[in-house]
Amino acid sequence: LAKNLQDLGNYQYDKMKVKSVYLLDRYFSTHAMLFDKAIQAQVLITPSSIEVFKRVHKLVPELRRLTTSKLTDEMEVQMSEILDIFTEYCTVRLRSDQRNATVEPHGMNQKILLNFGVVDDVFNILNKRIDMGFIEKQYAGLRKIFKQCFIFLQVMARRNDPVQTKIFEQMDKLLDVPGCPQELGLCIAEVFTGNMRLCLSIKPDRVRRIVELVARQQRDGGELLQALNAIVKVEEI
Repeated sequence: LAKNLQDLGNYQYDKMKVKSVYLLDRYFSTHAMLFDKAIQAQVLITPSSIEVFKRVHKLVPELRRLTTSKLTDEMEVQMSEILDIFTEYCTVRLRSDQRNATVEPHGMNQKILLNFGVVDDVFNILNKRIDMGFIEKQYAGLRKIFKQCFIFLQVMARRNDPVQTKIFEQMDKLLDVPGCPQELGLCIAEVFTGNMRLCLSIKPDRVRRIVELVARQQRDGGELLQALNAIVKVEEI
């Protein structure tokens, strides 16, 4: 087909040339799109990966239902359990000995969760607007959810450039989330750890906001200092 369209483009007939070039563009654009999607596609062959896929496929609609609902105590417990499951999927222990266990990011499970849109769902949870005056009382359960969200994002971002970039793009909103400065600081630190591109891309205003958070939190701002340290110390340099 491509050769025939190229041949038609050689004729001294303007309309035929325009149509042939248009069809060639559509033809190759479609192939390029399919190729890009093929690169992102996953073939799950291990039983554990297939099981994770099935479990995430079942739990994601439930998480989204809870995200768009006004949470009761029971619903907060359900959301907390789902976030714990997703967080556990992001890491793998290389040794069975608990004392000497080496915890590493689970790349395949991270990709499964990312492709299901779980990172974006967690952003939606963190974007819930809560009055700081109520977070210690009526919203104590939601504060726990916020902490779990940051812990999940932290382990998802570990050695994971696409997730690091997504968190970086949402940083202004994340810095507004109240009640969990330690988890926020560790999450931000993970975004910049070893990522020279993001360290060089951060704007002074964002650094200033982190410094202001450290000043406000005082004793609870140690993890935010770790985030600042990760920004200025790039291991690749």
